[in-house]
Amino acid sequence: MELAVGAMANLAPKLGKLLMDEYVVQKGLKPDIQSLSTELLAMHAALVDASQVPPDQRSEMDKFWARQVQELSYDMEDAVDDFAVRVAGRDSTAATDANAFKKVLSKATTVVRKAKDRHKIADKIKDIRKLSSELAELRAKYTVRDEGANLAATTGIDPRIINLYKKESDLVGIKEIRDNVIRMLREAKGHADESESLKIVSIVGVGGLGKTTLAKTVHDTLKNQFHCCAFIAVGRTPNFTKIFEKMLLQLDEKLDEKYSNRTGMAGWDLEQFWNELHKLLRNKSQHTKHIPKGTMDMPEVLRSLHIENSEIENMAPLHSFRVCRVVYIVYSNVPINLNHLGRLLHLKYIEISYTPIDELPKEIRHLKSLVALYLIETGLDELPPAVCSLAQLLCLVVYGFKRLPTERMGKLTSLEELQLRDVVGRRATEDLVVELGKLTRLRVVAINFSEEIEESLQKPLVQSLCNLGELQELMVYFAGSELGATIWESWEPPRKLRRLLIEGIKFLRLPRWINSSCLPHIYFISLHVRVVEVHDLDNLARLPELSYLKLGGSSWPPGYIVGTDGFKNLRFCDVGTALKFHPGAAQRLEELKFVVYPKLDSSLVNGVPVKQLPTKDVIGDLDFGLDNLLSLEQVTISILCFNATATEVQGVEAVVSRAVEDHPNHPTINVHRRREEAMCDVDIVKVARAIGVLLWKDESDANFTRLLSPYPRLQEAVFHIYCEGASMGEVEKVEAAFTHAAETPSRKLTTLLVRCLQACRVPMSSLT
Repeated sequence: MELAVGAMANLAPKLGKLLMDEYVVQKGLKPDIQSLSTELLAMHAALVDASQVPPDQRSEMDKFWARQVQELSYDMEDAVDDFAVRVAGRDSTAATDANAFKKVLSKATTVVRKAKDRHKIADKIKDIRKLSSELAELRAKYTVRDEGANLAATTGIDPRIINLYKKESDLVGIKEIRDNVIRMLREAKGHADESESLKIVSIVGVGGLGKTTLAKTVHDTLKNQFHCCAFIAVGRTPNFTKIFEKMLLQLDEKLDEKYSNRTGMAGWDLEQFWNELHKLLRNKSQHTKHIPKGTMDMPEVLRSLHIENSEIENMAPLHSFRVCRVVYIVYSNVPINLNHLGRLLHLKYIEISYTPIDELPKEIRHLKSLVALYLIETGLDELPPAVCSLAQLLCLVVYGFKRLPTERMGKLTSLEELQLRDVVGRRATEDLVVELGKLTRLRVVAINFSEEIEESLQKPLVQSLCNLGELQELMVYFAGSELGATIWESWEPPRKLRRLLIEGIKFLRLPRWINSSCLPHIYFISLHVRVVEVHDLDNLARLPELSYLKLGGSSWPPGYIVGTDGFKNLRFCDVGTALKFHPGAAQRLEELKFVVYPKLDSSLVNGVPVKQLPTKDVIGDLDFGLDNLLSLEQVTISILCFNATATEVQGVEAVVSRAVEDHPNHPTINVHRRREEAMCDVDIVKVARAIGVLLWKDESDANFTRLLSPYPRLQEAVFHIYCEGASMGEVEKVEAAFTHAAETPSRKLTTLLVRCLQACRVPMSSLT
């Protein structure tokens, strides 16, 4: 009943919008359209009323009528969509021939085709209107308004099953149609060409008309004329093992005696059943000319094709699914042939995931009704440029392609969701960041780039983002770790932005537009910021809908306290420092990840001191306020062991473990040590470090010495000096600082400095 209501509700506005506009000029059609629209509204209202009745109390007549209305609505929608494809679709085709005569001829041909299509659609509408009237009369004629007991409410027996076992004499009005079917089969028996003789009679129609009953009657009438026969009813979700078992037992009485207890078939798989059936039919081939069947799937009326976890090998050609709207093929192990995909003009949704396909045909550009295309790990290397011709496409999700037509992406002007994984190559990256700015309707952007995003590429990317006024989700991944350009401060993201994830860019500071005024609806943030300050954490804590926060950083304010009502909707928090939660803070927080520093870390990042707490002097007073987090379920703590003793590390572990164990929820706790090899009392004699000149050129001598201080027994140090973007003077300054740090009177230390020439501005001739 609910399906019928939905189908009719979807059709009424479509009919009014399309047909009323296009056909009011068709002579004699306007009254039919108006009458049909009125009937649709009445039928929909009646369906809504009928759907209010509990399913077990609905009369059989109401159920029958609902099924008929559902099928009728499907037929009508097919007719409407068929018109849109065949007529409206040709309006946009412009003649391109240089010859004037050909242009005139082409125009005349188009007019003739449209006239033919209009007459065909008009005839369909009149037929459908007649059918809807007949359905209304049928329901009124046979509806019983008795308020007495409802048989459907007290029994679960399908009336069609009852009819299967009635005597032929009890069935009324079936003799004539039964004889017609038998006549079809008998006339085929004497056909001159045996290869063309009729072997199958398909009985089709909407549910509840008695197709299975008719087939059973034909079977019972003819079965005495054959040495073997079988009648198998197949439902919508067939169990093929049971079907083959019943077929075998009905076709051979000797087999029935052999497997009368069916224990011998218990372990058979489909292949064994099929082999036994094939052997049996081959031995009795002279007796298997005519096997009546109840129903048969008809691809030409199928509206949705779903294949999941299948190894199907003999699928009907795609072009036979003429009115199909949905193609969904997932985890199929057999390669799918899509040669005729471009002929399914009604397609609205295509998803092919984790299924090998031979080719995505260029004819896909003809699918003018397609609004969603998902192609995930199909085994193809290149996405054909024809996809960019689908100007009406709303959603494009593509994973696993090595080559994408990024230079043409700007043609998909209707796109609202774009997900691309593995944008490979510098040229493809440059093209895509520019083309994004042309897709002004985008709401969701998720792109994984294989290239680094240096400042020269960040500028066009931000300029493109400025054009996306409807953006709600932005997720971009870049290789490497580049500094964020200042141009990000000029971006004013839409207030409706809800999800923000940027990997591969390290912002110097948290962008100023991350606050409750600019982003009142944001719920997901994942960024890396070099220097995090108190006012940054204050702004994050005030975001009203923030539920997921992952914030990486190198410099944090010491001992930040989350006040009452801070992070009131946060459920996941992963930060690079220890936070202290006051009562009333983060009441919904379920998972917490943070870092603890047993030893004071006083390094500089771009001239800003990093003062991480707690130190060994305040371990005893360590209090995170975890007992105030009433919804806490999981805690992950990373302990940075650099420059700390084993005793200090163990002391921190004991304190944080006790804080979690005392929590009333007893959340799961995970404690990890990081940089354990850099603990002071570890007997290390050789270290190797990678140093970037641009990051270390302004550091103090004390910070260079600090790198070596955790290793009292150190004998050899190897420093790889990365010179990218640095001048010769800056390189020599960093090398001198390391040499000075290694020259201590208390130990003999061998220092090896290795210059790395990656994209270096230092003259090659001056490097040794």
